[in-house]
Amino acid sequence: LKLNEPKAPNKKVIIKNVEIALKQLDGMRKTEGAKILEDIMTRINKITTTIGFLSKKVNSYKIEKHNTLKTKIEELLLGQNLDESRLIQEVAYFSEKMDVTEEIVRCNSHFTQLLSYLDVNEPVGKRINFLLQEIGREINTIGSKSPQADLTIDIVEIKDELEKIREQIQNIL
Repeated sequence: LKLNEPKAPNKKVIIKNVEIALKQLDGMRKTEGAKILEDIMTRINKITTTIGFLSKKVNSYKIEKHNTLKTKIEELLLGQNLDESRLIQEVAYFSEKMDVTEEIVRCNSHFTQLLSYLDVNEPVGKRINFLLQEIGREINTIGSKSPQADLTIDIVEIKDELEKIREQIQNIL
């Protein structure tokens, strides 16, 4: 057998092929990055919408709890006068215990920061990962403060979406 190829590779051909490969790689990374960004944005929108519903559910629960306590106390008193100020104190106690306004505000703040990071043209993967941890903590606190069963379903959904965002961020780190 005899090879007709030159002994030394042609440097110009190698450089040209490496440049083509790098351009293709860069194009592929941009396409993948755009798809990852689109996926993350969809998940963020889903989470923020769910957090908005959580806030409304928590507020309506306070009113329900007030009415439930009032009814139970009236039943227990069997026709005796109800001390409205004491009822208001008890409802205030329950409301304070399950108030998640602070956590929701912080979540929204974290999402605003997250969106700003997604718009920056520099490495931000670790910062995004940290924000996702903080959002996860806030969501856990909301879940632990609320006695509502339907809120638990929303919390699980949010945590699932956060984990999917975290996985996508790991793809770009």
